[in-house]
Amino acid sequence: EGLVQVDAEQTVEFVNDRFCEMTGYCRDELIGKANFHEIFLDEEGKRLVAEANEERRKGLSGHYEVRLKRKDGEVLWMIVGGAPIINADGEVIGTM
Repeated sequence: EGLVQVDAEQTVEFVNDRFCEMTGYCRDELIGKANFHEIFLDEEGKRLVAEANEERRKGLSGHYEVRLKRKDGEVLWMIVGGAPIINADGEVIGTM
């Protein structure tokens, strides 16, 4: 499974090797990038991610299917499962 962790501002903090293999991007191209999903998504995908991010900010997990564009331009369908990262004070500080 490809894994991505972002902070509350949607800046990439972590990606695993599998996510890099799936998308064609290396870790250095993604770590520290804000709103990284915009390089992968069409307008429908951006809308789905925005809605999902609102749910994460409320502390809710969820799943959705999205079409990504790999670095080489190939289309990749992906099922995304997002879960909020919550600190000891109960604040949502990111998403995995």
